[in-house]
Amino acid sequence: ARQFAQFLFGSIYLLKISPTLAAWTFGGIAIVAWVSAVYGAFNRDLAEKVQDTFADATAVAETSLSMSETVRAFNGVQVESDKFETAQAKALELEEVQAWGYGTHKFVSDTLQSIMQGALLLGCWQMGRAAKLPAAELTTFVFY
Repeated sequence: ARQFAQFLFGSIYLLKISPTLAAWTFGGIAIVAWVSAVYGAFNRDLAEKVQDTFADATAVAETSLSMSETVRAFNGVQVESDKFETAQAKALELEEVQAWGYGTHKFVSDTLQSIMQGALLLGCWQMGRAAKLPAAELTTFVFY
């Protein structure tokens, strides 16, 4: 509730200082939120696949262990070992995709935020040069 109140009253305050700059700021926040939502959906799906793959690998191991005498009797230890390794390798590949996904999201999100901060500073500078807002209000807007 506290964070929502800060966001609400902070937004009203920014809108009071400059509706144009506030609109650009909120637009940038919306873009970053959308990118994060897309990443979140991707990551949730991938995490589920990783869990399912590890569960499959565990099932392979449990089956092999419960039938260990039969496996050994028919010289199938290597076959069962290969099945388990294959299942584990699939899970690890998915985890690597997950790591690359996080890195990509972090890079894109940070880059977008930096671009938006630069654009906001440029907009403030242009408004200051055109004397559309006093320097004190522009400074307050930037640091808020």
